[in-house]
Amino acid sequence: MMIGTNLSSQEIFNSMGDSPKYDVKASFKSGDLESFILKELLQNKMPPNGPPKGYVLISFTIAKDGSLTDIDPIDFPNKEVGLNSVMALQATDGMWNPTIYKNNPIDYQYFIAYNYSVNIDSGPPEYFDKANKLYGKNDFKKALKYYNKAIKINKYFADPYLKRSLAKKALGDMKGADEDQLRYEKLNTQFVGNINSVMLGITRTMITRQVAY
Repeated sequence: MMIGTNLSSQEIFNSMGDSPKYDVKASFKSGDLESFILKELLQNKMPPNGPPKGYVLISFTIAKDGSLTDIDPIDFPNKEVGLNSVMALQATDGMWNPTIYKNNPIDYQYFIAYNYSVNIDSGPPEYFDKANKLYGKNDFKKALKYYNKAIKINKYFADPYLKRSLAKKALGDMKGADEDQLRYEKLNTQFVGNINSVMLGITRTMITRQVAY
């Protein structure tokens, strides 16, 4: 496995291309995918101080029989974290309901993202929730600020792009709104998982805890 590079959001969106549409998206049939993946990560050997901050992005195909093929890590901070993330995904082999097109199961390429981050003395900031509250009050300018923050800490989470698109539209930025709408549609169509692995720290004593949200 080669060391990945830190790809920009635009590079990721460009690499995803325009995938053909389907009628029913593939789904994980063994409970909550995030919880399952995080449990697998905890069982794998990780660096002593936890994984480095950054993203792991994996491309893979869910075959029509629910198995996984063509697993390809395309962005990761180092080899060990990339490998552990792949191993956690491989544990889901055969545990998927396949993609459906015209009433038939088909092979389909998807992506999964892991967001490894560190927070000191508190959990991840709730930028998206705060932005939604401001949007509900028609304070679109301030809402836009917090949607930007939400996307900065998790660039593969689809929902903030949709809401930021609406905020931009309300502020008259139609080009920006269209771009965010396209980003949302690609992420929502081609991603089946967005795993948040957060290492919580209390002052100088670091503890590792996996959370999904």
